[in-house]
Amino acid sequence: MKSNILNVGIAGYGIVGQRRHISINKIKKFRVIAVCDRKFKKDKINNKILELNHYKKIFNQNIQVLFVCLTNDVAAEVTIEALKNGIHVFCEKPPGRNVKDIEKVFKVYNKIKNIKLMYGFNHRHHLSIKKALQIIKSNQLGKIINIKGIYGKSQLITFKQPVWRTKRKIAGGGVLLD
Repeated sequence: MKSNILNVGIAGYGIVGQRRHISINKIKKFRVIAVCDRKFKKDKINNKILELNHYKKIFNQNIQVLFVCLTNDVAAEVTIEALKNGIHVFCEKPPGRNVKDIEKVFKVYNKIKNIKLMYGFNHRHHLSIKKALQIIKSNQLGKIINIKGIYGKSQLITFKQPVWRTKRKIAGGGVLLD
């Protein structure tokens, strides 16, 4: 008899990967069996979950779903590899550092059948974004020709900020890209 439970891997086990893990644990049809992150010095099993020190190793596990919570410079590459391995993917925003990264993903995705690819564009659920959209659609201010927004990460911006967020080669457009 085939199990209805899908084995899940999480690529990138920083703040976001750990937060996703908590959410995934609430879904009865999902079971996290492996996580990977550079911070793991060596591979080991921790609480029945395999901890791997490189994302490529996660593809050797029996996973059907991969949550990509990695830096922007490798997110598209890992997504592509998962798709080529027939694995459903949920990737955190942004999908890549630039349009070229994203085009590469969709070139592969468009050739694959019956595999899901989703992105975590959570900002569309922020109350301020919903309110702005409501105002724009209501036309109460007339036709909008320009808009300015200010955004910050109240809990992530610290003097202990991860270095990758400030490097264009890794982060791309940073919070603006988010």
